[in-house]
Amino acid sequence: MIHHFRPVIRMALIGLVSWASPICLAQPVAPTPTTEPTTRPKLPDPPKGEYEVYEWVIFVCDPNVPQTNDGKNYRSTMPDFVASRRENASIEKMTDPQPMGVIRFVGTSDKEKVDVLLEQKGGRFVAVWPKPITRTTGVLWQNLEVGAPKVLPPEGLADTYWISALRSGQSSSLLRDKNGENFLLYDSEPNYKFSLKFSPGEKENEYRVSNSAANSVRDLHLYKRINNKWHVATVDELAGTNAAKKPAGTTMPTTVPATLPSMVPATLPVMAPAQPMPATNRAATLPTATISPESADVISATPTTPQPAPVAPVATLTFQSGKLNVNGGGQVVLNGGPKAQVAANVATITIGEIPATKPVIQTTASRPSTTQSSATQPTGQIVRITGTEQTKFEDVIDPLHELLQKQQLPDTDWPTIKKILSKHAMDPTRLTAIYRLDATELDAILPLDITPSPRKTIRVGLVIALNIDPAIAFEIDDLIVQLGDKDWKKRERAQKRLLGTGSAAKAKVEKALTSTKDPEVIARLERIVAALTATPNLNKDSAEFLNKDQ
Repeated sequence: MIHHFRPVIRMALIGLVSWASPICLAQPVAPTPTTEPTTRPKLPDPPKGEYEVYEWVIFVCDPNVPQTNDGKNYRSTMPDFVASRRENASIEKMTDPQPMGVIRFVGTSDKEKVDVLLEQKGGRFVAVWPKPITRTTGVLWQNLEVGAPKVLPPEGLADTYWISALRSGQSSSLLRDKNGENFLLYDSEPNYKFSLKFSPGEKENEYRVSNSAANSVRDLHLYKRINNKWHVATVDELAGTNAAKKPAGTTMPTTVPATLPSMVPATLPVMAPAQPMPATNRAATLPTATISPESADVISATPTTPQPAPVAPVATLTFQSGKLNVNGGGQVVLNGGPKAQVAANVATITIGEIPATKPVIQTTASRPSTTQSSATQPTGQIVRITGTEQTKFEDVIDPLHELLQKQQLPDTDWPTIKKILSKHAMDPTRLTAIYRLDATELDAILPLDITPSPRKTIRVGLVIALNIDPAIAFEIDDLIVQLGDKDWKKRERAQKRLLGTGSAAKAKVEKALTSTKDPEVIARLERIVAALTATPNLNKDSAEFLNKDQ
């Protein structure tokens, strides 16, 4: 009997479930919250080649020549197969390397093609080798195979040429279109502004050096020959005075909450009308007084303009025996001239002879100042050069080799670098300097982009600073006077020394041309201007230019 009712019970249960299911589905379901990822997924690093890149570059700067590596600062010693915009040097000087940049590779690209893009913002390339693809902002060496089997360069050259030394340097061969070379080479006129200023220090052989750039100057070395021995000084870092300034066009990020709490009360209290300030609280003012040299009476100041209270004590002035005695703090202005800040105690200011007329002396009551005015306060770091036993410039710059080693630059090109520095940074009588560019500065001047990226990149920029000696201006004035000396030998020597001074002399020589009337002096000045216009900083070449017409 029970078994007959089983189908009926089963059907009833099925109907009950079918009836309840819509009810369950009709109930609202809370949406699952979705969260945005807090950080974007990290992109894969670009492929890196199994090679390293080492670059060095040397610039020549002169405060009197706006353009770094100016085309007239030195002549080209590039081989004939390297096109250069500079005037070529004489054949006997082709063995001397010129300031330039060299890029070397160490390792292999495993037959993968490598592209090297060297840009220059605001400057120009004067010479490049091997021949690249020229772009508006730089040069591109394309499809290089790093570490390919060594292939002889397309142009052979005698071993006496400096480029032969570069080719024998230890680095990977760069192969392109079956032509090989050991390096990439360039000569440029970069958009780099010389930012150092040198002024005399307080003591002998001292200089005050300041840096007006935003970036620091690294490893600054000063050189000057005194009594046939080289004096040197070293500054590890010279910070830029504009380092803390915000670049133009930038804005500081701000964070504003969604809702700001109100700082204003619901009702504002009613304020009573302002009452006039009592006359007793009105301050005295800038006192003015007149002193008679013949009188030793005490001067009293009379207020003329209201000032906020309290009033600082007014300086009391007495004049006795040619001296102005100041009792009290304040500023003293003599006839509207320079101000003298005096402390709040008795001080004496010697003003020399007092004219018969009655000078006007003004005193301003104020808190004594303990700092010097920014307009007159000297700036910069004091650097003192000390003597060495070195008599040759190529020996005194040997410590730079260790400096480059610390920067992980291989030794392979040190002989070439040393020759460039010895040739272009040495001045037999005046102060010169060599320093290293900050890494960020070099990247901004000459951006370098290599694809695939190397596993390591080392870049070193050295700057030679010429015509920085503060004594040059006095020397030039004296030499210009000697051009009119009665002794012919003195006139000749002064003319050649002015040429050796280089671009620093040009402005003063041109100014002297407008004032002198001596025909011989005018002729000498004109020849000096012509020589310095053709080659501003080529001391020996300028002398040769002068002698051609003799």
